[in-house]
Amino acid sequence: MFASIPNFKDFWSQWDTSRKLECLRLLNEIVCEFDKTVASTYMAAAGLNEIESDIDECFALAMSQILDQLNRDAFQNFELRIGMSVGPLVAGVIGAQKPQYDIWGNTVNLASRMDTHGEPRRIHVGVV
Repeated sequence: MFASIPNFKDFWSQWDTSRKLECLRLLNEIVCEFDKTVASTYMAAAGLNEIESDIDECFALAMSQILDQLNRDAFQNFELRIGMSVGPLVAGVIGAQKPQYDIWGNTVNLASRMDTHGEPRRIHVGVV
């Protein structure tokens, strides 16, 4: 699953240099509610050891609800766009200096593309 905040860049560009720290604080608050991100995109894998699971759907819905609450609390209007895909993938640890667990494959690529090209405020789901 990939989830992004497509309108965060617009939000960032509206702030002058002296207010960018507040903007970063807000992004940090959003990110801390989830986990690891790449810029304003979050990637997660769920149910890797199970044949059928709805944990990824529940997680996507929870992310939407959390961002809605953060929007209300911070008087913002961030949009969440989620791309999910179900199917086989390859997983492993790479990196000598900073080892990281990562996933690859068509399933991962499809989820990424659905997030990148999908409509904001939607959860896009595909199967490989």
